[in-house]
Amino acid sequence: MNSSTLSYAGYHFLKKKIAGKIRKHKSSLHD
Repeated sequence: MNSSTLSYAGYHFLKKKIAGKIRKHKSSLHD
């Protein structure tokens, strides 16, 4: 695996993590 593929995968992993945090935060705000 080259570094560009690694950073691409890491970028999407971070995006998913951040999106999950935001979704949790938004749902807790609505409660």
